Amino acid sequence: MGRKNVGFGIALLFFINLSLKSKAQFVFNTNKLYTPLLYVVGSESDFKNKYNLNPVWILNSRQKLILEFDDLLAKHRLFTVKIFHLDQNGKRSKLRDFQYLNENIEFFINDFEVSQGPKLNFYHYSFIVPKPKISGEYELCVYTDESEEPILVKPFKVLNSKINVNAELSLPKNPDFWKTKQELSIALQTGDYFINFPQKELIVKVAKNGDWASAKTLNANNLVRRNSKDLYFSNFENQLLFDAGNEFRVLDISNFYSKGTNVGYIERAVPAEIITLNLKDRKRQNYVQSFDQNGNYRIINVENQEPDLGSDYAMVKFIIEKPEGKQYNINGGFTDWQKKQFTYDNLRGYYEATFLLKQGFYDFCLEEDGQSMEGDFSETGNTYEVFVYQLVPGKAFQELIGYKKVQTMGRP
Repeated sequence: MGRKNVGFGIALLFFINLSLKSKAQFVFNTNKLYTPLLYVVGSESDFKNKYNLNPVWILNSRQKLILEFDDLLAKHRLFTVKIFHLDQNGKRSKLRDFQYLNENIEFFINDFEVSQGPKLNFYHYSFIVPKPKISGEYELCVYTDESEEPILVKPFKVLNSKINVNAELSLPKNPDFWKTKQELSIALQTGDYFINFPQKELIVKVAKNGDWASAKTLNANNLVRRNSKDLYFSNFENQLLFDAGNEFRVLDISNFYSKGTNVGYIERAVPAEIITLNLKDRKRQNYVQSFDQNGNYRIINVENQEPDLGSDYAMVKFIIEKPEGKQYNINGGFTDWQKKQFTYDNLRGYYEATFLLKQGFYDFCLEEDGQSMEGDFSETGNTYEVFVYQLVPGKAFQELIGYKKVQTMGRP
């Protein structure tokens, strides 16, 4: 046997051993709902598919807010939904449910379908969310009979548009940041809507690529009046500068029969088992324009099956081949923008993070010891969302009165 064949045999034994180990350990979490999507549909906004960034629901519109998820227990369960209004600190407000809902706070999820074709069976649930009566921030919580704590929490926002928000992106005015930063200009046109004390009443937040967990709150003291109806933010202390980042890494697991982007190994088990290529640092690489979904994920399969019911699941292991001693995190829309830490496998000498994922395309980014592994390139395509809240003194809640979404020029 030649050297190439010997090497191939060793690699094959390695993957067989890894496969057997993962099969023995696979137990999905019955207290978790998989592939959750909360999205707005309707002709009155540009949210025309399931993959919004932050769901923004226009008050008194014909839009619908829809929740979908998979339950891998593969038998019918009774799920209930509760909707909570949030205060300016992101905590549950003191409002009673009848003050922000037309109906009771608790609802039952009655619509479900059984998967059709996947080897790993599941029930797919959907729910049309009752519309609140007032604008602001909310969270939707899903419960089972067995748990007092929610097994799924998804935030959404209701917009009562009272002002126009103009936002534009450009290269920074300071040439020191031309290669690594993006600058956002924000102007508020209040029209006939009078705001007594903008610096005290307005809260302005900027989210990048749907990552609400790290949204930036701007200093309202930097609001400047152009005239009685126009306000704009001065870029004091560079608060309107943002790290440009890089195009997201993309994992293509739409096909379990051939290797997609960043896939190194596939075993067609139940569930399928996928190991990524070694994920390397990109900070010192040149910028390469590529198509991504600005951190989101999209469910799709190449077998042309119906995506929701026909797409299968895979146990996906992301790997970083580095010596022990560092901390690595993975982040993206599929983790709800919560950083998930890699663990070190002493036997194989690499870091790993494992997720059960449905067929599709997944954007992600990586950190090493709290620092991005992606680099910053001003050409990068990003999506920024500007949210303007008003908290009137003496009023029991803050309103979302303005919203704007803007994309940079880098996206193809």
